[in-house]
Parts: sequence; structure tokens; C-alpha cells
Amino acid sequence: QATEVGGQLVDIEARLRNAGYKDAKVTFGESAGAAGERLITFTFMRGPRYRIDRVVVPDGLVIPREQVRDRLDIPDGAPFSEARITAGVTRLIVDYQQLGYARAAVTPVYTAVEQPPSDQTARVTVNLVVEQGARHQIGSIRVERPGGPGAGAVNDAELIALMGLRAGGPYVASTLRQDQQTLEDHLRGRGFRSAVVEIPPPVFTEK
Repeated sequence: QATEVGGQLVDIEARLRNAGYKDAKVTFGESAGAAGERLITFTFMRGPRYRIDRVVVPDGLVIPREQVRDRLDIPDGAPFSEARITAGVTRLIVDYQQLGYARAAVTPVYTAVEQPPSDQTARVTVNLVVEQGARHQIGSIRVERPGGPGAGAVNDAELIALMGLRAGGPYVASTLRQDQQTLEDHLRGRGFRSAVVEIPPPVFTEK
């Protein structure tokens, strides 16, 4: 019973916070009712409702400002939701990774905006702190294989052509993991049932 009620509290608080009540708190108490029933009383403490005043995107990013705003999906005036902002930041980081910025970091910084007493809605400015880091580009792809039966049955060019990564293109860790599975599936489909593809961590060099 307590576990079920606790789960309901978490869900209610999450809904309130996504609606802009970032300080919302919900508690409950139990008491004995008539005929041995148990009464559960919920207490809601919503606090002020917060809205997005504006989102500040720094200049000089490799991703266009409009794309950044689109990925964040938090228009001015929208209810403040940290979960929604976190989801948008995650999408933006994935965009950076797809471009080869494997160590890109995006941190939202929240600043309360002073409002006149007549305005009952609290407002928050979201400042994005972006550390793009270096862009990682694929220099070359080399296939190494141990000796043994069938070692040369599939040529290097055939395997490399199956990969999503390309020499001269951006290094994307998620694509590398997909390539590993693609190559293993291909080799096993060619009859090498015990084929294993190992891709060591890439070696990054500065130009």
C-alpha cells in the first residue's frame, strides 16, 4: 500500500513540475476511518508557477541558432520544466555527436527574473553553456584479422563498404557500435558462424 501511494506521489509531483510548479511537493497522511477503513489524505504544496522568460543561446556555435532552439523545444513563455529542458539538451548533444564532436557538453543555467509584485508568475531565464570541444574526424579505417581458415575469404574493401563510418567523415561512437554488429552479422551470414569483430578504442591525434 505504502509503495503504491509513494509511486502516486512521485507521479503527481512530476506532473506538477512539468506544468511549471518546480517547487511542488505532495505528501500524504493516513488515519482511521469509519468501519475500520483507512483514510489517506494528500496535501498539495504547489508553490509559484514558473515560466520560461527566454533562452539565451551563445554566439559562434557550429549548430545554427534556430536548430538549437528547435532541438530544445522550450519556447519563451512555456511552463518551466527541468525534465523537458534536460530532454532537449540531450537531443542537442546527440546532434553534436553526429557531427563528430564526441566530447561536446551542454549545461543549462537557470536565473530567476525579478518580477513586479502584480505579476503572480515567476520567470526563469535559461542560459546555455556550450563546450563544443574538438571535432573528431576519421583519418583512415584499417582491417586486421588473425590467420587461420577463411582469414582472407572476405576482402577489406567489402567490409569497409558495409560500415557507416567513412574515412574523412566525422567520428560517431554510436555508428561505430552499429558497424561492429553489422560486420559480425555479415560474416556470420557468409558462413563464419563464430566470427567476432573487435573494434579497439580509436586513437585521436591533434592536427
